[in-house]
Amino acid sequence: MKRDLEKEELSGVLDTDLTPRDVFQREYDGMEYLAGYFVMHNANQIFGHDGWGYKVLDTERVENGKGGVFISKVRVWAELDGVKLQPKTDVGTGEIKETKKGIQMIDMAVKASVTDGVKRALRSYGKQFGLGLYDNADILPVIQRELSESETEEIVPVVSRINKIENEDDLKEMVKIVSDTVKDRNKQQNLYLKQVLKKVEMELVEEANESKDKKKD
Repeated sequence: MKRDLEKEELSGVLDTDLTPRDVFQREYDGMEYLAGYFVMHNANQIFGHDGWGYKVLDTERVENGKGGVFISKVRVWAELDGVKLQPKTDVGTGEIKETKKGIQMIDMAVKASVTDGVKRALRSYGKQFGLGLYDNADILPVIQRELSESETEEIVPVVSRINKIENEDDLKEMVKIVSDTVKDRNKQQNLYLKQVLKKVEMELVEEANESKDKKKD
């Protein structure tokens, strides 16, 4: 019979820090992320192949003028050494891309949205699933404290523009602007802007989820 883990021990298993080689960075904006295959492999290693799973609760296509995206709501369950963890639910997105011949890659977009949803749900279990990569509420004040008053004033116009982002297209445009002007700022300023962009990106996903739920009601 499997033994139950003490709360502290359970937390220790899931909150072990990732190694630098586990974390990837997007080329166009430097934002950190975990690869889908790594997250799935990590779940198998920690929980066992039969110790976790997920269910797709809903998948919806949302048009954005460029083919659209799929949004999938996913619920993840897991058990560790006899301890049933609280199921986690989150939303993932998958952009619909086209081949050179104009054929929309629907299946790949749906799969990407589900994988993204699983990743986002699993992260709630701890650092081993990327929780530390999304702690914007904690990270932003810490980074800002390292900026001088003049350094803060220099990026105020950029932060103001980021906070006015209303949709995915606005986000992509702003990411490109920040990326193209990275040499105009120091490392700490760029790190702060990267986290603000990440915060806005997460808020857009949450808003899309809320909008979808309201339509159902």
